Amino acid sequence: MHEALTRGCTPKRAFQTLAPVMQGSAAPFVSMSSISIAERMGVAQFVEAAANAGVAGFIAPDADPEALEALTRAASLHGAALTMLVAPSTPTRRMTELLARTSGFVYLLARAGITGDSSGALDVGARVEELRAHTRKPIAVGFGIARPEQVRTVAASADGVIVGTAIVRVVRDAIAAGQDPAIAAGTLVHELRAACAR
Repeated sequence: MHEALTRGCTPKRAFQTLAPVMQGSAAPFVSMSSISIAERMGVAQFVEAAANAGVAGFIAPDADPEALEALTRAASLHGAALTMLVAPSTPTRRMTELLARTSGFVYLLARAGITGDSSGALDVGARVEELRAHTRKPIAVGFGIARPEQVRTVAASADGVIVGTAIVRVVRDAIAAGQDPAIAAGTLVHELRAACAR
């Protein structure tokens, strides 16, 4: 986020960039950002601008209950989904509360720690099955997934696989090397998508 801000990125500019892309896309776009960005604009105004640009859903991983209420109301008003995050350590009672708030897919964190940490095994099958006992919503797994073998493991049990930091890294590395970042990102996404095939 720091690099984006230093280069002049704002929510308004992000939405202006997104809108023409979404006009030619059938794929839904989900916004994941700090709730502080929405609050600075005004949650209702942020959601309206995002929805007008084609955003179909929202994830605000750091939203407190009060902010979450405002986000839920605004998203519902614009027909947008709200996705909650469930951690490996989330107790059952809290998990059911989060699932009740989720109107989109469920975002299951593949591991504890920080995003971008791609070390260690991703044995999420049991956790996915536990979630399936409580919800019929799609379950996507993310957080530290960067390699085809990790995607293959997760895709064996989950409905979707989320990759973020790995794409940001290849874009950053391509720019530093004077290469086309879109080609670099596309190559990685193609490799990871191929690993999803069942």
